[in-house]
Amino acid sequence: MTVDLNRWSAEVVMGWVEVYFNGRMWWAAKDTFDYIMFQDLWTPLTDKNQLFMVVEKMRELEWYFAIGDEYNSVVAPLYYACFINLALNKRTENYGSDLPTAVLQSAHEARKGENDGKTILETR
Repeated sequence: MTVDLNRWSAEVVMGWVEVYFNGRMWWAAKDTFDYIMFQDLWTPLTDKNQLFMVVEKMRELEWYFAIGDEYNSVVAPLYYACFINLALNKRTENYGSDLPTAVLQSAHEARKGENDGKTILETR
């Protein structure tokens, strides 16, 4: 199953919920239902500021973070992202053709085991 990483990061990492209000879908805080932003404006795959909001939230959840690039690839450079949680003794690392994909895929792997091996989107 392909996971929509933009949607997944909003729901699982940021802890937001979908709310329909005034003819638009919004992301809202789960506990207060304060409106965060229009749903279609949350795009960490293309917005690096939002991508690093995800990284900061992961760090709040006790995950260390590392990134790098690998220029030994014949076809194109690969970007490397890694999350490490010492308390859980867990490490995830992913390579991607672009930095946002590598980071969000690594975050996805890091949080995957929290719902019996599946993410929230995969359990629907």
